[in-house]
Amino acid sequence: MPKIDKEKRQRGKKHKKPKDEEPAPEEPLAGPSWIAPQPAVQELDQPFGAVDPDLKAYLRSVDLKLNEWRDTAWDVQLTQDELQGEHQPQLGLFLDATVTELKGKELVLATDPESSKILERISHLVDHGAKRALLRALSGSYSTLVKHRFSSHVCQTFLKVAAESLQDEAMDDDTSQPESGSDLSIVQLLVSAGKEILPICPSLLSDLFATHVLSDLLLILSARSWADIEALREQTSEWRTSKATRRKHHRIQQQNNYGSTIEDTSNPIPEEFAHISKQFADKIICEISSEDLRQCAFDQVASSSLQALLKIDLTLGKPKTRGRLLELLLPGLTSGSAPSPQVIALFGSMARDKVASHVVEIIVAHAPDSTFRTIWKSCLVSSLADLVNDPLANFSIATATSRLNESELSDVLKLSHEAWVETVAKCRTGPLKAVIDRAATLGALEAAVVQIVSKAFGAENSADRSMLINRILTLQPDEAIEADSRLVNPDPQPSMYPNRVKMRGYGPKRSEHPNASKSSEPTVQGALILQSMLRLSDPHNAVICEGIDSMAVEARVSLSRSPIASRVLDAMVDSPSVSAKAKRKLISSFIGQYHILADDKLGSRVAENLYKAGDPFLRERVARSLFEHEQSLRQSMYGRFLLNHVNIPLLKRSPEEWKRAQAKSMHEAASMASSTSGKRKRNGDEIDEVFQASKKR
Repeated sequence: MPKIDKEKRQRGKKHKKPKDEEPAPEEPLAGPSWIAPQPAVQELDQPFGAVDPDLKAYLRSVDLKLNEWRDTAWDVQLTQDELQGEHQPQLGLFLDATVTELKGKELVLATDPESSKILERISHLVDHGAKRALLRALSGSYSTLVKHRFSSHVCQTFLKVAAESLQDEAMDDDTSQPESGSDLSIVQLLVSAGKEILPICPSLLSDLFATHVLSDLLLILSARSWADIEALREQTSEWRTSKATRRKHHRIQQQNNYGSTIEDTSNPIPEEFAHISKQFADKIICEISSEDLRQCAFDQVASSSLQALLKIDLTLGKPKTRGRLLELLLPGLTSGSAPSPQVIALFGSMARDKVASHVVEIIVAHAPDSTFRTIWKSCLVSSLADLVNDPLANFSIATATSRLNESELSDVLKLSHEAWVETVAKCRTGPLKAVIDRAATLGALEAAVVQIVSKAFGAENSADRSMLINRILTLQPDEAIEADSRLVNPDPQPSMYPNRVKMRGYGPKRSEHPNASKSSEPTVQGALILQSMLRLSDPHNAVICEGIDSMAVEARVSLSRSPIASRVLDAMVDSPSVSAKAKRKLISSFIGQYHILADDKLGSRVAENLYKAGDPFLRERVARSLFEHEQSLRQSMYGRFLLNHVNIPLLKRSPEEWKRAQAKSMHEAASMASSTSGKRKRNGDEIDEVFQASKKR
């Protein structure tokens, strides 16, 4: 390294820097003496103290470990199964150690922004005993926790987790009893939480954080069946235990077999729930004025809790005491007398408001029959034409239509032709679908309903039934959709700007591309209308059956490949009101195309449904049409599912044995349907015709 001359390395003269002048302290701004100083941050954000740094680091490691198990596809369901056995797996031991480490520190962790999220995640994975321990740790502090920004979410999660385990605890003898005398059951803990929140309930309605905890607690306490509890179970974490999953599948199987969910009469909903939930409604009635209650109906924060309170007031308790909260909100609706014009105007304003319209739906859905008739005659019939086409009130009209009798339904059908056309043009088809469903339920005014639908879509004078199907499916009554449109194309090109269904009240949003303003893609609203019309009685659903039958084969194949339109074909096959002749005609029309249907992700499901709905003669025709395509379908990702039902090798080897096997499978399905159906069988049921035809052959 070369040497540097010392002279060149000499520094310049040093100069002393002047001392920086200290800034003068800022004088406090002058203000009124009654203004209180702002409390310390710790008192606001962490009322139970700060989290220890070591404990927070431990929780981070727990979260990382859980992420590691999830990312490596750890079989959580299997470990939860083994957790109930003799050998506790690694995850079970890990969670037990974590809960033990956090014992006594739940309140501190619940108020921390980072630790509260990990605590919520752990609550979904632990067993019943640990869930009771976590919920018991919050007892005595709900008045502070529910108003906190972070701990309110912890309270909400713990309540939902408790509701998830409520039925499991009632069904299991080993978990229904507390482990020790000091350990309370989940039912007792939920009732204790309700009693603790009850005194401060009126102040929590408009609280930004506490109102969600209050609404969830009211939904749990006001549950009248295990189906209501099951609705809350769907909102739990992504890591559901295998035990809960098996019970959920068992309930779904019971619902499929028996037509409705089977209630476990040996383990009913605890009576304490109804008693404590009724006390919440009485507390609100005694301490909140009518004006404040109306403000809560329009308040985005308080509306959710008010809906739960109204449901409790209208469904629980003695019939004579029901509706007191509704009378406080809207005087005159439950007294039997005609409400005042101010109340009628207020009801209309609530139905048109984006927040209060949900309250109106609760009132219309759960009000007693006498109260509902008063609401319908006084508040809805006079302005029905405007409410049907309102972007928000149409949902309330659709809910009310499901409770109408024949005379009241005729009032809806008297709406002008322009009103129904506007309903379709604005894609607000909820009331129209509700009218069709109600007519099918009552078995009356079905001809008038079909006529209204045909006029609304501009096809009342059209001889081409397929045009009506296309117009309803695409919700385009102003233009005729020809047979060679995109709807018929078996392989339509994907749109650059596909249709998207917006949120409540605004209908489907058309493509923003200027050249695709009039899209001919199937819509969900149109498919639902067609499915509802197929549930009408036989003479009246023929217009839809004939329309589908008159479509070209390529068009029907295109429908089977659409995730939306394929549901219409499923509804035609599954609907009990569609005649057996129409079903056989539909099944026969696809012969020669089943290999195309089976080679598609969605079409394979339609092909299976069509095959299962056929009689032995039609099944044999379908099976023989697949002989030459057997090898290609076995190599297909989706075609092999249809081949498993058809069993072509058995048909080739022994046709008589194949027919007996098919008849046996049909008989088992028919016997299960007839023994589990809650309705009386109609005369001349189509399954009887199938078996009579097979016996003759």
